[in-house]
Amino acid sequence: MKLHLPSYPRGHHQISETVESAQLDLDRLLFPRAIEVRIQLERQDPYLRLDCQLKTSIHRTCDRCLADYDSSVIADARLVFVLGAMPSHRNEDAEEIQYIPTDSQEIDLSADLRDTLMLSLPMKSLCHDDCKGLCSQCGQNLNEGLCRCSR
Repeated sequence: MKLHLPSYPRGHHQISETVESAQLDLDRLLFPRAIEVRIQLERQDPYLRLDCQLKTSIHRTCDRCLADYDSSVIADARLVFVLGAMPSHRNEDAEEIQYIPTDSQEIDLSADLRDTLMLSLPMKSLCHDDCKGLCSQCGQNLNEGLCRCSR
């Protein structure tokens, strides 16, 4: 997803766009549905602040019971860009700032949006919080009922 800078003069702008997972180089099996992108852009040259919200659905396999399930994902990010060269001294406590050439006509947000989505995914994939998993002896899905083996 690219922002065409001449389209956004100084001030506040609302941007809403729907992008396919392939546009952000995301796995279509994990992200089978389109991604809703909403951006609040504040442009005060040379600074651009983007408050981004991404909404989509993911398709996962439960780590406990191996059932496939879909889950919604909402991810937020703040991106700050400065038109100009990076200063020789940087305050390491400051927000992560990306510097882009002053004469830039567009900013490619694809990598930032992809990273935001990937970092928002839970480490453990569970179909629901109280998933009982599989029987370690017979493999019965314990969410569907008790097994008959002698655990």
